[in-house]
Amino acid sequence: AWLLPQHDPSDAEAANDAEDFYQWTVDSVGKNVLAQATALPLALNEAEEAYQPQFSFRFDAPAHRFVLLEIDNQLVSAGG
Repeated sequence: AWLLPQHDPSDAEAANDAEDFYQWTVDSVGKNVLAQATALPLALNEAEEAYQPQFSFRFDAPAHRFVLLEIDNQLVSAGG
């Protein structure tokens, strides 16, 4: 997981506005953006039961910021 930059690195004027947050999309995140992104540690929340249809994670990130999450296609859960 990555915490994406607050501003688009290709827009120098936007970096001057502390209240501006770029609206990232998957298509707008390139290598230049990932180079400025910060690794975001995730902690898996404990499940109440052995078989869960979904997973949840804890993380610490500033408000209004975008997170990019890459999920490995090898992710499996108990029961399938």
